[in-house]
Amino acid sequence: MAKERILVVDDDESLRRVLQVQLEQQGYSVTSAASAQQALSALQLRSYDLVVTDLKMPGLSGIELLKQMRSQYPETTVIILTAFGTVETAVQAMKAGAYDYLTKPVDSEEMSLVVGRALEHLRLVRECSYYGLASTASTALRTSSGIQKSCCRSWKPLPGLRTPTPRC
Repeated sequence: MAKERILVVDDDESLRRVLQVQLEQQGYSVTSAASAQQALSALQLRSYDLVVTDLKMPGLSGIELLKQMRSQYPETTVIILTAFGTVETAVQAMKAGAYDYLTKPVDSEEMSLVVGRALEHLRLVRECSYYGLASTASTALRTSSGIQKSCCRSWKPLPGLRTPTPRC
């Protein structure tokens, strides 16, 4: 199985490096970018399963990056990090399509759990899409178990074809 690819975007070099090392130790393939512009360039060169981005950066903000990604790379999951956490910015990030929103300093265990959930969510959405359940995948609940239940309730084998049952 291929390693999931994660792009870490933060203008703070030390935090960017710490996140990269932590995620690599968990078995992910991690690339880093110092700005939203660098992230967009990296996304043009290869696909990523997950982008973890800072909210406030020089140039494009994390929200602006998220909005561009939603239109250009809708299959990529995004987690927003910020040292300036407010309810307003959290709501704005979630409305723009972020999977989750975490405040700095980020606890390594919390980051690990959120990244794991985000990637499991992505795997389940892809699985539902593979079985022709794209509408189910796009409207399923945010939680992994909600996606599994929704996907499996709607799954039907194709007539005359031997297809494996989705893992539920």
